[in-house]
Amino acid sequence: MEKLKLPLESSNILVQWANSIRAFYGHPVYLVGSHLKNVSNPRDVDIICIIPNEEFDLRYGSTAKWFYEGESGIYTDISWNWSDDCIKKTLLGCKKTGMCIDFKVYPEIFAKLFDAVNYPKIKIDTRKDNG
Repeated sequence: MEKLKLPLESSNILVQWANSIRAFYGHPVYLVGSHLKNVSNPRDVDIICIIPNEEFDLRYGSTAKWFYEGESGIYTDISWNWSDDCIKKTLLGCKKTGMCIDFKVYPEIFAKLFDAVNYPKIKIDTRKDNG
């Protein structure tokens, strides 16, 4: 896959898809991963949406249990429902953009781990954030 040329224009198909994800979840959408690192031929486009922990709990179930299940591999409906949601959005993204999308929605507490290790991310939806 050819590396994305950044910054992305608002007319870019990936930005347009990110806007639809932003509209669905109501929170910013970010490009992360290999397109922001020193990788010449990324295999996919990593996209995340970060939602408040309370919203994650309402959508999927306990954030703490989701963490545990991710570590243990012992899944319940919490992890399966989260996975199903991410897969649906990933496939829609692939279809809409023609790119190999890898989409995940994460609770804020998990996303803070990205910040703790200086994991680069750039906002790609065009919604002006309040505050």
